[in-house]
Amino acid sequence: FTLYTLGLHYRRLGVVRPMVISNKKKTFFKTRVPTNLKNQSMLVSDQEENIFKTAMNNLVAVSMPPPKVSIALRNIRYTVVVPDASYRGPPCFKPKGTDKVLLDGISAVFQPGTMTALMGSSGAGKTTLMDVVAGRKTTGKVEGEILINGHAQELRTFARISGYVEQTDIHVPSETVIEALHFSAYHRLPSSMPAREKELVIESIIDLIELRPFLHKAIGQPPSADSAGTGLSVEQRKRVTIAVEMVSNPSVL
Repeated sequence: FTLYTLGLHYRRLGVVRPMVISNKKKTFFKTRVPTNLKNQSMLVSDQEENIFKTAMNNLVAVSMPPPKVSIALRNIRYTVVVPDASYRGPPCFKPKGTDKVLLDGISAVFQPGTMTALMGSSGAGKTTLMDVVAGRKTTGKVEGEILINGHAQELRTFARISGYVEQTDIHVPSETVIEALHFSAYHRLPSSMPAREKELVIESIIDLIELRPFLHKAIGQPPSADSAGTGLSVEQRKRVTIAVEMVSNPSVL
């Protein structure tokens, strides 16, 4: 979780020195950066780092911190039934269809405090695997073992300690960003956690995901084929989607 938030943290580069390449002489010319601009950039970087460290320390210092969780996958196999599209008879006589294997022999280990990048071409099964691990698949057949800290996964328990960021950003358009964060935090954090600590978690996530510039702005409607959209931009909307899950202070995201 710690390294994941590090990856999410938007780091502004200090000063980029532009390089000009001459095709004729193959020589390089570097522009000089004024000293005052360097100092200003270093000051901003230090301020951001201090905000980031404070936010991380606040998340760890709550009275009910998230437990450390490791996930192990053993020979995960996921199969769905593909119906026969050519059948035109009565539904009661419709054949079962053919089995299609979407995941086969997947084994992996995810340690606490680490960030894992799942990479592959389109249609390789990245989202399918995450859906299976998160228990989001309601159809098909899942085989193999999913172990949480060495024990068989129980979806009710796992849902309480995990967050899942969907590919689609689904929000209430009339809500502001801060309202969406409060709704998620107060419904998902432990009821025994003091309100002061819940507010501390919300403020920490706001700083980590850098939501303050549009904190009180309505989320609005996403762009579509018929409309340019209202409210937040695509990037801002995705930040809110991530933050809504992070305010539950999950062990796994």
